[in-house]
Amino acid sequence: MMRLALLSLCAGCAFAAVELDPVFGDHMVVQQKKPLYVFGTTDDDDTPVTVRFNGKRATAVVTKGHWLAELPPMAASARGHGLVVEQGSSKAGVEDVLIGELWLAAGQSNMLFRVDETENAAAIIPAAGNNLLRLHHGEPRPYLADKPFPQSELKLLQEGRMFSGSWAVCSPDSVKRMSAVAYLFANRLQQELKVPVGIVTAAVGGAEMICWTPPSVLKAEYMEVMDNSWPRSPFLTPWHRTCAEANLGENVTNAHPFKPGYLYRTGIDPWLHMSLAGVIWYQGEADAELQDAKQSKKLLTHLIEGWRKESTAPEDPLPFIMVQLPRIKDTKDGLRAGWPEYRRLQHQVAEKLPKVGCVCTIDLGSKDTNVHPRNKDAVAARLAAHALSMVYGRRVPCRGPELRKAKADGETVELVFNYADGLQTTDGKAPAGFELADKSRQFEPARAVINGKTIRLKADFVDDPVYVRYLWAPHAEPNLINRDKLPAMPFSRQL
Repeated sequence: MMRLALLSLCAGCAFAAVELDPVFGDHMVVQQKKPLYVFGTTDDDDTPVTVRFNGKRATAVVTKGHWLAELPPMAASARGHGLVVEQGSSKAGVEDVLIGELWLAAGQSNMLFRVDETENAAAIIPAAGNNLLRLHHGEPRPYLADKPFPQSELKLLQEGRMFSGSWAVCSPDSVKRMSAVAYLFANRLQQELKVPVGIVTAAVGGAEMICWTPPSVLKAEYMEVMDNSWPRSPFLTPWHRTCAEANLGENVTNAHPFKPGYLYRTGIDPWLHMSLAGVIWYQGEADAELQDAKQSKKLLTHLIEGWRKESTAPEDPLPFIMVQLPRIKDTKDGLRAGWPEYRRLQHQVAEKLPKVGCVCTIDLGSKDTNVHPRNKDAVAARLAAHALSMVYGRRVPCRGPELRKAKADGETVELVFNYADGLQTTDGKAPAGFELADKSRQFEPARAVINGKTIRLKADFVDDPVYVRYLWAPHAEPNLINRDKLPAMPFSRQL
């Protein structure tokens, strides 16, 4: 059972009669077929709290100003219901609550990237009316740049009010500032599942994984970031460090978006106390900049496991689907040099943990230095396909060719792939982007020939191949796909 002490976002706030937690609001969606947890605060510790919803009733005991009630699982319902909370003569509630699928979307700026910023905004926004799709956009409050925060922003951060937002019915007006990836993902799910879908966003530009990691994990595994020296930790890039120190100045004890655990506490923890269908995650550009794959792999694993442990049902792993870093043509100062290794660790974590997906986007992204590609529809479509397959058991293609084994035979290397039915190229030419190297690790371009689900490679000047890799660069021009037109995933392997 979840910890009542974490149900209040606002440290030091005074309770006023019985209140629902801010995650509850008019027009929201609650998760079908799982227990419905309703929670909030009160200034009366002695009187039980009664919750009524959809003909169901539950009573909650108050503990130190916090209360939590559990209602039984319910079937999907497109009819709006009222949720009422009563404690003696005090009463609170919300209206037009639907029952369906509730997803959380989180990450950094590519998840925050708005619908009205996309290249297809002129077509997407007018078509956005859908009463069965409900949106909760968490607008980050401070703008992160290397200048001091005013006292008003410092106060909001200290109070835990990092995100502002409320539930809304999907409409051309409400969708404009919504995360494009989140909206397009949820819209596809709603169209396919034919039940209400709610999508919640919590995303902050530039935010590294350490900011989204639960305090319980930090205390157990990363104590070195738990004091006021955190801006100088190896988990922050020089830009993050400069930004945090400029924002805070002498207010070193104040909360900050980049402070380890802060974004988890303010943007993630409240939603994990509800039943969720799953999480979509678009983050990694900042951590890849650190170019420490061992550290990032460990932290990504701890983040996912930590969120699951803190959720309502830790025994039932919360589905977690991440976007693998796409391509980017940016060679300035080696800033993106860590992207190939980061893509690999994302895939490794997904293969290791149950109910974790990694969506390959190597053929998407930018053909220039833009870290914010404007076409988000293709990313959302692949996330939705992965969710439909992994979470809902639909027979939907969602994975491109992935290397299963590699074997050297003299000068030739044979690669065997999973998800490789109909292995082909987009341009009818030989597969591009393969390289071989001997023990010197001097990689040479390899000629590739498709044979069913396998590919045979050979490279000039590599008589005794020891290493093979594919699309091992920040930017790539891939042409290898399967019959479902999904791209082959980058890899690097020793034979």
